[in-house]
Amino acid sequence: MKYLITIALILLTCSLAAFDELSLEHFSGKTAFVNDFPFLETASGAQYRLLLAPQNLLDSLGIAFEEDADLEVSGWLKGTLLLVKELKIADRTFSLRDATQKDLYTHQSDRTVDPDTCISCWLCIRQCPVEAISRKNGKARIDPALCIDCGICIEGHARFKGCPVNAIE
Repeated sequence: MKYLITIALILLTCSLAAFDELSLEHFSGKTAFVNDFPFLETASGAQYRLLLAPQNLLDSLGIAFEEDADLEVSGWLKGTLLLVKELKIADRTFSLRDATQKDLYTHQSDRTVDPDTCISCWLCIRQCPVEAISRKNGKARIDPALCIDCGICIEGHARFKGCPVNAIE
C-alpha cells in the first residue's frame, strides 16, 4: 500500500509545474464557466482554464466575464491551464503579466489553509500552478502575494480533485 501511495504522489507531482519554459500563445473563443471558474472555449471545442488573478484585483481593474462573451487571450499553455498574460474582452484589453510571467499588479489573495485540518499530504503544493503554496511548520501555507485564486487547490483540476480534507478556505 505504501508503494501505491508513493507512485500516486509521483504521478500527481508530474502533472503540473511552472510555466517557465513555455512559449507565449494566442487564443480566441468564448467564455465558459465550470464550477464558477472562467474558461476559454475555442471554436474547435477545446476548453482552457484561465489562470488570472485574485477576484479583488480583477474587480479593481474592471474585469468581468459573461457566459458566451467573445474573448481573446495571450498566455502560456500547459495542458489545459492557460496562465494569462493579456486578455481582450469586448473592446478593452487588460495586461496581467509581463513577458517573464511576472504579475504587473500587487495583489493579495484571501485564501488560507487551516493548520488544524491540514494533514500535510502536500498535494496542494504539488498542484499549485504558480507555486504559491509552501510548507511552514509541517503544514501547507499559501503566500497571499503569489496566489492567483485559481481554485485548483480547492476544486482540483484534471485528475487532482482538490484538498482531500477541505483545509483550504
